[in-house]
Amino acid sequence: MKNQKTIFLSKKMNSGKLFLAAFIIGAFVIAGMFQGCYKDSVQPTVIPYTPHSPNDTAATVHYSTDIQPALNTNCVGCHSEFSSYGSLMAVTPALVNTATPSSSIIYLKIHSGTMAAYAPAGFDAKILTWITEGAHNN
Repeated sequence: MKNQKTIFLSKKMNSGKLFLAAFIIGAFVIAGMFQGCYKDSVQPTVIPYTPHSPNDTAATVHYSTDIQPALNTNCVGCHSEFSSYGSLMAVTPALVNTATPSSSIIYLKIHSGTMAAYAPAGFDAKILTWITEGAHNN
């Protein structure tokens, strides 16, 4: 029969091993949280910038006067990523798709998706025109 001192040391060693195992598992879990996401390596599509003068009539929708004010009023309160042209374009390439404008996520959400109720009347058409024209920062 084991004496009480041997039993105490045996329990203490088991709790030490348990603590070490929990510490190692916890370290791996925490390290996994900081590994990042597969999306971290996705490069955004670069949309070439073509400067427009304020008197340019070729572009019927201007980002600075038609798009950003409506985003500020109706979207930025919940979607801070829409607070500037740079942050809007950096979200994901599919958000503003100049290759196929009608498949742009921002257009679909505003046209008939979950954000349609929050958008001002006719804003979906402005967004689509802006994207079709190249989604310039004008």
